[in-house]
Parts: sequence; structure tokens; C-alpha cells
Amino acid sequence: MTNQQAVIAAEAEAQKLLDKYHAFLTPLAIAWDAEEKPWTVAQLIECQRLGNAFFNSLELFVANSDLLGAHRIGNWITNFAESCHSYLKSYLIHIATLRLHATYLPQVRVEPDEHAMASMQRMVKAYCAPDKSRDLKQAFTDANLPTVGFTMPAIEDQKDTPPWTIIMCVGIGIILLVASVALVIFFPEPTPAQWFTFRPVLALGLSAVAVGFPGLMNVKARISSFGQYLKLVASGSIGIFLLVYLVNPPAGYSKPPEQPSIQQPVSK
Repeated sequence: MTNQQAVIAAEAEAQKLLDKYHAFLTPLAIAWDAEEKPWTVAQLIECQRLGNAFFNSLELFVANSDLLGAHRIGNWITNFAESCHSYLKSYLIHIATLRLHATYLPQVRVEPDEHAMASMQRMVKAYCAPDKSRDLKQAFTDANLPTVGFTMPAIEDQKDTPPWTIIMCVGIGIILLVASVALVIFFPEPTPAQWFTFRPVLALGLSAVAVGFPGLMNVKARISSFGQYLKLVASGSIGIFLLVYLVNPPAGYSKPPEQPSIQQPVSK
């Protein structure tokens, strides 16, 4: 079975659990709406079990779909995040229903765990419009339900860098730094055009050497654009390049200090 087929199979399994949940809940809801017929303990527990089985399968599906590579497909992940938004709204109704009938069946515990629905909440937070995520988080807060997924982002995946790429970058960086020193020796007073060329060479050399020091400098920003979150991450090497190229420390020493002019007295 391919990864795509595994994702489709998981979606079909979740749909089967949803059908079982609706098949059990529908006659109970009709009876309650018509004559407010109370549920039994067995009915409440079974409704809780079927509902939790469906929503927990969605939570598991979020993790498994990432392992299967589905999160790299932009159209699929966007549609799935929107589906998670709808599922979480249904979860609010599910808990409200359980709480309603638990008022006269207090022996049944219906409150969810403190990390319930965290995976789907992270999906909504990451891929849905900010206002949608904010409103849904407020709805969970008003319902006194966990909001861990909205407030605690998932830990970023660790990416292993091949050792040969680090060695190559550091080697190139050392060559560029040596070239920068040589340029300073041969051109002690560079023209503005020459300095414009020297500065990126020095910045590239330092940034390449910085590759060998992971975590030296991290520049991270999150901006909102067109209703989506765009995460812009700069590694340590990019941070070093921007610092050297934009700040330009030697600029203040490239010219000799100006001497104040002394006016000669006018002879009469």
C-alpha cells in the first residue's frame, strides 16, 4: 500500500466511525427532542465511546498523515485544516450533549483530558485564517474545554545536515575570508565601488563559516498575509550575512576623520 492509499484508507476508516456514531445518536436525539426521554447510563457511555472513537481517530490521522507525507501537498493540507475546523465545532456539540445528560447521570465522567483535540487545534492554528482560529479558540475557552493546541505549537522537526555540506561550507567560508584579508592588503583604501564588492565577500565568508556553529544566531518571524500564516525563518548563516552586510562595521573607519577648518585672519 502506497502512502497515498494509506491516507485514503485512514479517511475511510474515520468516516465509518462517524457513521456509527451518528447511527447511534440519531434516534436518541429524536426521542429527546420529541418527549425529552432521559438517557440511560449505558446509552450515555456508549455515546461517549463512539464519539470519542471518531474524534480520537481524527487526532491520530493528523499525526499519521504527516508521517505519510500528506502534509507536503498544499491543496490537501488546506482542505484538511478546514475539515478540522468543522470537526472541532462538532466536538463542541458532542461535549455539550454529554454534559447535558450527565447532569442527571453524575456517575458518568464526560469531561475530556487536558490535551484533548490538540492535534486538530494545531492544524487549524497553522493552516486556517487567523480570525477562524481565534474565534474557535474563544469558543473552546467559553465552553471550558482544553486549548493546548491553540497555545502550544508542535516542536519543529529535526533536520540532519550531511557532514560533507558543513565541511564544504566552512571551507568555502575560510577561502572567502582569506580573500577578504588579501583584498584589504592590496586595496587599503578601496573606492566605493570596490568596497561595495568587498563587503558581500566578507559577509558570505563569515556566514559560510557560521554554518559550522549551529544555533549561533536564529532570526524568526511570523507574519500574516492573505488570511494565512507565513513563517519566515532565517538560519544562523543568514543572520550573520545580514548583520555584516547591513551594519557594515568598518564603514566608520574607511575614511580619515575630518579636521575642523581653521580660518586665517584677514590682513588689513
